[in-house]
Amino acid sequence: MSSDSSSSRGEAAWRMAASVAPRMTASILILLAAFQLTGATVVAGESAHDHFIHERSEQLREEAQDLARAPVIDQAKLADLHKRYEELEKDMFDFTKGEKDVCPVHQMKMTAQDARIAYGLLARDPQPDPDTRAWKFPFARNWIEGGCVISNLPKTGRVFLCLKCVEAEKAWIEQHKK
Repeated sequence: MSSDSSSSRGEAAWRMAASVAPRMTASILILLAAFQLTGATVVAGESAHDHFIHERSEQLREEAQDLARAPVIDQAKLADLHKRYEELEKDMFDFTKGEKDVCPVHQMKMTAQDARIAYGLLARDPQPDPDTRAWKFPFARNWIEGGCVISNLPKTGRVFLCLKCVEAEKAWIEQHKK
């Protein structure tokens, strides 16, 4: 998804929130924007995990909008939305959520393990393009790319690891070293 699209979704979320702001608490304004942006960041993904996160994000965003439209904000529902959003944030880095535990390429049962989240610009061996990774060794990484911005995000997540994918990735890297 392009940043223009993500930006316009975020702006739309803030406009919608501002239109009902007189009846809302700051908490619900923040939740609505967060749900909108969370959905925008994963909608372009094609993995089962991305789909899982997007669906939950959309469901929570719709519930937040319904809560915002109510004449009186139900504080218990607002607290529940906060709790479920925090769970969604944790699940964003649990790449076992929504995925099957059998590698689709090698038809092997995979192991779930904790993984370090690496933030910032990463210098590494030659890396395959996303299509090559998806078709040849989608479950080779025992770490997670966290993006360029380092903030109060989690330091660890969870991934499935396929030993055949690890072997295939190592072979690919050896073949493509200069």
